[in-house]
Amino acid sequence: MNKKPQNSQTRELSRRGFLGNVAGGFGALGAGTALMAGVTSCTHAELPSAKQSGIRVGTRNPAGGTDYSAPPGFDPRSPEDNLRMWLRLIGYRESGEEHAGWYKGRCHAILDDMRPGIPLFDYEGFGTSRIIDNGDGTYQNLHREVSIYRDIRSGEILETWKNPLTGKTVEVYPTHNDPVNSVYKPVFEQRFGKNAEVQSFPFVLPWDFIGNEAITSFDANFSWASPYSKEEFPDEYFGPTVRASEWWQVRADADKLFDPDYDGYIQSRGAWTRVGPWQAWMHMGELAGDMVWRTQTASLRSVEDVPADLYAYVKRHYPRHLSAPTEWEEPNETSHLNYMHDKARGSKYDVD
Repeated sequence: MNKKPQNSQTRELSRRGFLGNVAGGFGALGAGTALMAGVTSCTHAELPSAKQSGIRVGTRNPAGGTDYSAPPGFDPRSPEDNLRMWLRLIGYRESGEEHAGWYKGRCHAILDDMRPGIPLFDYEGFGTSRIIDNGDGTYQNLHREVSIYRDIRSGEILETWKNPLTGKTVEVYPTHNDPVNSVYKPVFEQRFGKNAEVQSFPFVLPWDFIGNEAITSFDANFSWASPYSKEEFPDEYFGPTVRASEWWQVRADADKLFDPDYDGYIQSRGAWTRVGPWQAWMHMGELAGDMVWRTQTASLRSVEDVPADLYAYVKRHYPRHLSAPTEWEEPNETSHLNYMHDKARGSKYDVD
């Protein structure tokens, strides 16, 4: 039996858990990013109530213009209806079924000296999820994710990378977070400030309908103390604080998403953007600037649908990531802890 989360590392519908599904779990990118969800010292998640959000739900109006009315059977101001549609959007059909999502994009450096942005490398990965119906209106999301980096010109998976900003060649560390679990419920709970004050919001998303496309989004701005000390990690240390912002957008065919009689596969697609500090393995030190991630995302019928070289790489080095977890585990893994653990054990692979 799956054990319910008991501590702040696995808070209900944490920002990190949301990311795990939006970008890699429809099933990261998380798009599977290098982030810490459970120990935020200051977080602001833009998931407002219907009254606050200015929700626009528009359907095609034959007479011209937009008819702001919800599809039959869906109340955009109902947390329960929003949760139900969100679960369908990320691939949920029945309890315990496995689903997956893919993400790919490019990472850029934005330096504080006003130089134009500098392309660094491409980023690609996938996440696998298993959603369990708890029977009380809440759902456990069991998730893991794996990501690699690619050379922009050749597309090859990077094992080492010459940093154009420092001139040094560094070892590339893939992200392989396991687990990244969360609980979905009609109330979004988020902690703010150093004392982890809990604030609750109804699970109500902003919806737009453009033709037959149903579109929703989610924003988060957050910060926490860096896990790296300057003394122990002089090359990885980028400052005392991890400060980042992330923005997600997800869409699907409205006629399938909102049809209660349709129980087939729903193709989700979207985008994820992040602004945050350097990846530790880049060895940027305290160079002033930010890293910008831009990715596109899509749901998968199977992890075998990802590019062949990515699938083979994961099968060889991170084989457990080819399927979703079956049991609740904690604490959640993060890319920061992931990197530190890999450095400590002397290998960046699960299987060499």
